[in-house]
Amino acid sequence: FGEPPVVYLAEDDDDSRELLTAILSHDGFEVRAAPDGNMLFDWLFRQRGPGMHLPDVIVTDHRMPGYCALDILEGLAEIQCNVPVIVITAYGTEVRSLALAQGAHEVLEKPFDPDQLRLAVMACVDWDARRRERESDEPVESALRSMVRRSMRATTVKPDDRGRS
Repeated sequence: FGEPPVVYLAEDDDDSRELLTAILSHDGFEVRAAPDGNMLFDWLFRQRGPGMHLPDVIVTDHRMPGYCALDILEGLAEIQCNVPVIVITAYGTEVRSLALAQGAHEVLEKPFDPDQLRLAVMACVDWDARRRERESDEPVESALRSMVRRSMRATTVKPDDRGRS
């Protein structure tokens, strides 16, 4: 069915980023993972040249060093780019409202079930037409989901605790 769908993932928590990358990769996505908003911004707006393609989906934490999710959404709107963006946040209703108003496809609040993210990412692409035949490896999928749940619970803090999500 051609190339796998590409996901740009920006998450400043190393463990969460690695686990989400593992889950999405296991689902057949090609994942480019960034540790902060600056790298994601560079990939989307500064390093675009001949042969550079936009991702099929962007998954970004709201608050990270450098650019936040709202900055990314604003930049995409300025260049009239409609790549679906899924925002992850620990900042609740206020960020949800702002992100959706700026064009986010979905907003997930920490802690979230990794299956919510998987389904949201799959909904952004024509998954059935692009999915390759592969054998299901349920024990691996189950283990990865459990690791992400544990990591999300462990890394979720109230915004006042560390000043970041």
